[in-house]
Order: sequence, then C-alpha cells, then structure tokens
Amino acid sequence: MSLNIGTGITIGPGISFSQSTGSGGSGGGGGGGGSYPTFTFSGLSQPFTVRNIVITPDGLTVYGVYNNNINVATLGSLYDLTSFTNGSAFNYPFDVTINRTPTLAFNANGTKAITVIGNGQQTVSSYNLATPYVMSSLTGSQTYSTGGGLTIPQQPTHLLFANSGMIGYVFVGTSIYQWNLTSAYDINSFSGTAAKSIDLSTLFSLNSFNPPSSFALSSDGKVGYISSLGNSFNGSVIQFSLSTPFDVSTIQSPALNEITGFGGYGSYLGTALSPSGKRLFVSGKNSSGQDTLFQFNGV
Repeated sequence: MSLNIGTGITIGPGISFSQSTGSGGSGGGGGGGGSYPTFTFSGLSQPFTVRNIVITPDGLTVYGVYNNNINVATLGSLYDLTSFTNGSAFNYPFDVTINRTPTLAFNANGTKAITVIGNGQQTVSSYNLATPYVMSSLTGSQTYSTGGGLTIPQQPTHLLFANSGMIGYVFVGTSIYQWNLTSAYDINSFSGTAAKSIDLSTLFSLNSFNPPSSFALSSDGKVGYISSLGNSFNGSVIQFSLSTPFDVSTIQSPALNEITGFGGYGSYLGTALSPSGKRLFVSGKNSSGQDTLFQFNGV
C-alpha cells in the first residue's frame, strides 16, 4: 500500500519524488502541467563530429550534420551510446558553405529528408529517400516549397517538426520561429512570416559569441532543451517549460533546470531527445577539446 502526499511525493514500497511543470519545478517558470525528468550525465560519451543531431525513430541511427558532411553512427541498443559504431561520412545533398543550412529532418515515414535553404532562395526543400530514414539512399534532385520564401534572418541552423508534424520550427541565431502547418510535414506551409517566434536571449543567459544552434522538445510539447555555453564557458543545457504546449512564444523564464556535466571548454551545439523524454543527447567538446556526443539520463 502506498501513501500519496501532495503532488509527486509517494511513500510506499520505495520513496519517490518528482517535480511538476505546473508548479514551476526547481527553477520556477510555470508550465503546462505534468512532470519533467531531472537529467544527470550518464558517464557515456563517444567521439562524433557533429553540429546538429538527428536520431531515427527506431533509436538506432544517429546523423550528425557538420559543415558539408553528414556523419553516421549506429547504436547497438535504442537511444543508448553503450554500443556505438561510427560509420562513413558522406556529402550533404548540397554545399552548406554556400547555403548555410546544416539542417536535417524527416517526414513521418522517413521517405523524405527535409532541409532549409539558408541563403538566396531561403526556403524549405526536400529529397526523396529510396529506403526510409537512410540518407545514403537519397535519390533525385531537391523539391522546393511552392509557398514562397521565409521571412527570417539568413543562416538558419536547425529544423524541427513536432505535434505529429503539424508544427515546424526553424532556429536562427538565438531565435526560434514557428509555423503552424496546414498538413503534416508540409514544406509548402513554410512561407512568409512565422506565426510565432521568440528570442531566447531575452529569457536566459546565453553566450552571444557562439549561441546555441538547436533545441529539443518533449513529445507533449511542454518541456524544451537548449544547449548553452553559459557565462562560465562550461557546457550546460537549459531545461525550460512552455505554458502552452508546442507554442514557443510561451516559453517560460526562469529555467526549470540547468543541466551540467560536460566538464570541458568548447561549443555545445546539437541536442536530441528520445521519444520517452528520458534520454538526452548533446554534442560538444570533451575536456581534451575533441568533438563528442554526450548522453544524459533522466529520472
């Protein structure tokens, strides 16, 4: 028999404590209700050259976009760096040094690889994949959005879909821009001015010289994560809440938590979250300055 005392405290055959975004957690900030995990560094990391991280839904393949390469790694068990194998890198579909677009996302069934053109045409495009989620099976030339150009600053660094593909986000500088799509994963919905946007530097302490370049969002849209150098130049991840799920304009300040554990000086760039929300991956540099993928476990 267990005794529940208030929100998130259960005393019975074991004692458990959890925090709630509804009450603001340890950092305040409100939220949309429900609990959020507390992350600690798992001690697992692997050398991996990456800027942004994309993990396939089966949790067994990691893509790291870096300069004009896409690096590939396989995981022995889903969303776990315990068994990690670096694969061969291959060229990005087009020259990111010209287009400034180290972005990569997939549609629901993995038959399309989607990216943002950062310069010139400044729009969203997609490629067909002969084998779902396998970038080496990319076929044909890219298909551009017919909806017109994006009204955002140039050089976007991250593209993210959420809410079953009905919302799309583009990260530029320290700002997140949000489009509410007319149909799931519809690249033609990205046009003109974003429906919502927010500048994270107005909410949190971010390093202006090398700002974060991506963010992760929980599957229920209530909690998000962004990497940041912080004032001390030690890597950390800011965990924040959204008072309205999936609406970036409702990101709350102060942060729920600041997750540390990198122990090295460098740029901390890519972030990725498992569907359960209990495992977080961050790309950065280890204490020797080596490009590394870090794994954090949440409880």
